[in-house]
Parts: sequence; structure tokens; C-alpha cells
Amino acid sequence: MSYIYHFNDGSQLDIIQDLNGNSGIGSTVWDSSLILCKFFEKNPSLLLKKNVVYELGSGTGISGLVLGMIMENLKRSQTKKVQITLTDKEVALSLIKLNLNNLLTKYNSNLKSVDFNVTKLDWLEKGVGYDVADLIILTDCVHWENLFDPLIETLSNLSQKSVTEIYLVYEQRNFDCEAKFFIKLSNKFKFSLVNNSELDPVFRAEDIFVFKIEKKI
Repeated sequence: MSYIYHFNDGSQLDIIQDLNGNSGIGSTVWDSSLILCKFFEKNPSLLLKKNVVYELGSGTGISGLVLGMIMENLKRSQTKKVQITLTDKEVALSLIKLNLNNLLTKYNSNLKSVDFNVTKLDWLEKGVGYDVADLIILTDCVHWENLFDPLIETLSNLSQKSVTEIYLVYEQRNFDCEAKFFIKLSNKFKFSLVNNSELDPVFRAEDIFVFKIEKKI
């Protein structure tokens, strides 16, 4: 079953979902992803100088794919293509690749400003090397306390002070658990809540929060 994402310009992107959950817990489109997508549609200037982008826990890939299409349509001064890497555990990669292939087929693989990559990134695995990003996005990744330390370590490995901006969106499910994540996060990162006025007027919710995060050490 597909989810049809509607861009503000009237174009659409079909996202195939795995309703049986065989591709992992992120195999359907979650509200947090939609809020992140619409946030960047409203604020495309945030993407103008971003060239190396990672999505962690991509699930269906919707956030990274929508972000890529926003960046494809920006009037950028750089001639170098943006590198967008969608990452998740091995079990999710087939679904992400399927949605990426559908996007590339729709545009006849004729994207002038963006190159997409899909790769495995398990936060629990050590010694995996990737380029430093200037933008990282992730949604609904703060609900499992056993993954807090490896997630923060992964963010640290992919980021650099004064270079990388991170946008995290999550739906509040367990306040005490999520508070522990931010306490741990504060050891290496500073963060601030994005004001509701910066969000899409329709795609927002009282229990879904958007945070901007930057490395402080």
C-alpha cells in the first residue's frame, strides 16, 4: 500500500509501505516524518548550503527522498551535486531502495542537483566510517533507551562542531525516557526546540517536537 506525499507545488511522490512490518518498525509513514518534510518545504533556505546529508533510521525513506526533491528544485549556486545518504538496518534497505528506484524512474534518473545513496548503518556496530555531514535528519529515534548511547555516538561520528546541523523530530510517547535521551545528548550537543511558527500550519501536532541540534565539543 502506498502513501502519496503531496508537495506544496502540486507534485506527488508515491511511497510504498510494508504494512506487514517485514522491513522493520519504520516500514510505514509516520506523522513525524511528514512534519519534518513540510518543515523543510516551508524553510528551503535552510538547505541552500548543505552538500552532504544523512538520514538515520530512514524506514520507508520518505524524509530523505522528499528532502532530496526540495534540494533538487532549489536555485543553488554550487555546481557540485548534493550527496544524500539514506541509512537503516539491513532489514529496511530493500524498501528504501524500492522507493528510491520509483522516484528515479519517475524522473528518468535525470536529477541535476542530487545523488542518492542507500546504505546500512547499524548504530551498534563499531568502526564504521562515513563522511562528516553538514545536515543530519532523523525521526522517532528516541524511544529505546538501550540505543541512546550508540545513537549519540553515531551522531558524534557523523558531525563536526560549527559544520553540522541536525534536525530531530519525534512524537512524545514516554516523557521520562525521552528526557533521559536529551540529558545524555547534552554531554556532546546543544539543542533547541523549533518554534511552532516555523512549522507548516497544517502539519504540526501538540505531541510532536522538532529539535535543532549542534555539536558543542
